[in-house]
Amino acid sequence: MPALFASIPINLRLQPFLCVAAVLAASRPALAYGPRCDADNPWRADLESPAAIVASEPAAAPAAAPAAPALPAASLEDEIDAFIKRMRHRGLLQRDERTAWSVYDISRDVELAGINQDTPLQTASLIKPFIALAYFDSVADQERSYTPEARRRMEAMIRDSDNGAANWFLRELGGPAAVQRRLKKSHGAVLNGLSLVEYIPRNGRTYRNKAAVHDYTRFLHELWADALPASAEIKRVMQLPKRNRLMSGAKGVPGDTLLYDKTGSTSRLCGDMGILVARGKDGRNYPYILVGVIEKSGAARHYMNWIHRRGDLIRQVSNMAYKAIAVRYGLGETFSVSER
Repeated sequence: MPALFASIPINLRLQPFLCVAAVLAASRPALAYGPRCDADNPWRADLESPAAIVASEPAAAPAAAPAAPALPAASLEDEIDAFIKRMRHRGLLQRDERTAWSVYDISRDVELAGINQDTPLQTASLIKPFIALAYFDSVADQERSYTPEARRRMEAMIRDSDNGAANWFLRELGGPAAVQRRLKKSHGAVLNGLSLVEYIPRNGRTYRNKAAVHDYTRFLHELWADALPASAEIKRVMQLPKRNRLMSGAKGVPGDTLLYDKTGSTSRLCGDMGILVARGKDGRNYPYILVGVIEKSGAARHYMNWIHRRGDLIRQVSNMAYKAIAVRYGLGETFSVSER
């Protein structure tokens, strides 16, 4: 079983669903180390009906990536840590702000950086893919159908971050507590740190739902492996064009990189979590996970300025992550981006 799940209690890891996942995971290379402190495929599911999307067969596993050169395991983590310390010294991160990060090389099943990964933080809209997962669980259990209306609302929830659409799914599933129970029962080892306790208020000021960066990383890891219900559809909606902090404005990330992501924004949180698929000169794809979350203890006085500047910090880390992947797999020339 990948070390990404090593910190999960054994009683959760032995759930039937995850037993199947463990068998699949056994065929992959083992992780080089466990967590620390604390393709060319658009995944379009153009099928005859939304219901057919849920019932579709998983995509074939991609060809194995060529062996990566040996690099110091903690080099990227150290670089990110040093960057955050510089930002604090320059006053671009305040004392009441904490950050958490994860960079995970899917091609070789190895963590490249992990900082404060198990710290519970506010989720803001980062929780919406988890709500989507709960809904598709109910479809897989034949409790409801993925109707055209549900598909429209799913796209609005993920692409447009529509809070009303998110609350519609929560109500359909019986409310936040019912969704929490469903996700813990079916995906407890993946979403071990999740605490979903509230609807998203009309004003968007949602501060009580919590998750850890490790939850996002494990979710994205299983999503890419098609180990979740309707993985192809979740990836499709997460790839729809939208504002993001992992590529948009991240000048060190090539424009032909594929992205599946979801942002989260409030006056107390700035985050993004996603899978980026780097393109190699050899014609191969090199997927990796990047999660960055910045949480403030109180509301920012000047929201737009605060969210823009914190988003830029995530973009800087995205530049670092892409450069590490590019060096690791010889993807071509990379260039440095000055810190702002």
